Parts: sequence; C-alpha cells; structure tokens
Amino acid sequence: MSVGKPGRPPPGALDTRGVETKTRVWFGALAVVLLPVAAAVVWLVWWFGLVTAGYGGAAGTLVVDECGAIQIQHGVFRYDCAGAFVPEGTEAAEGTASLVGIGTEYHRDDRVPVRRDGDTAHTASKAKLVVGLGMACALGAGFATTAGYLAVAVIRRDSGADLASGFKLGGKVACLLVVLPFAAGLVLAVI
Repeated sequence: MSVGKPGRPPPGALDTRGVETKTRVWFGALAVVLLPVAAAVVWLVWWFGLVTAGYGGAAGTLVVDECGAIQIQHGVFRYDCAGAFVPEGTEAAEGTASLVGIGTEYHRDDRVPVRRDGDTAHTASKAKLVVGLGMACALGAGFATTAGYLAVAVIRRDSGADLASGFKLGGKVACLLVVLPFAAGLVLAVI
C-alpha cells in the first residue's frame, strides 16, 4: 500500500481540498456581503414602519374634504379620507393628502394631526410602530444569524456546514422574533 504525501489524500481517494477552499471563500464572501445588505433592509423596513405608523414624514394637519366608507365585514367599516394638507407651523395648505383604510370616520372640515409621505397621510399608531420596528429587528437578527453561521463555518473550517442550513437558522430566528412584535402590537391595538 502506498502512502501519499502529508496533507494530501492517499492515492485513489477523492481530493476535495479545492472544493472545501472554494466553499470557505464563498461562505466568507457571503457573510461579509450579508451584513450591509441586512443593514439596508433593516433601515428600509424601519423607515417604512415609522412612516406607516404615523411617526415619519412631514408633520401637519389634514383638513378633511371628503370621506368614503368601505364595508370590510358585516357592520365593520374602513374609511378613505382626503383633503388639504397644512404643514406644521403654517396656516396655508400645501397640496393634498389622503388617509387610506382608517378605522375612524371624519367629517368635512375636521382637522386631523398626521404625518405625510408623498400623497399619503398617516395618523399616529403605537401598535403599527411596534409591529414595524419589531419586524425590522427580526429581519436584522435573521440576516445577522445567517452571516454569523457562515462566518463561524469559515473560521472553524466546518466541512459539514451548508448554505441552506445557514439560511434556515436565520429564518427560524427571524420567525421567532416576529411573534413578539405582533403580540405586542395586538395588545396595543386592543388597549
């Protein structure tokens, strides 16, 4: 029986060193790329959560011109209202804005404190804020967990690690963390 050189597989055995090195490089590169991608996703979801919860955008008042009711269930209505937007600190209207799918019916000339983003206005909602910001944190934790799994696999030279396991672990962490803001948002919506 012949013995190969140290560090090399014996004759006739499959040499997987090149594949393992490529896998480690790939995992390392992906771990490094996932962190700024995670930061960008978290920032976008965070900003979307702030805006839809009525805490982001231009502060002002919506002077209601009209409201229309939409029945979503028997006896349960949502309202779409539109009117002039008056920025905070001024008296003159600056364009129009609309509140879409709200639970409160407003009447003509009612003044509603809102935050405007584009043509859409939002009233403040702590429940939406908790859910939106919780989603941002859960997504960030999921991405960070995946990046951490891949980085640890590279450092430990773990040949048993695979990409799917990293994303599954990150997904499980994100799913577990999503439950908390939805539960808190539900509690705040009921209170």
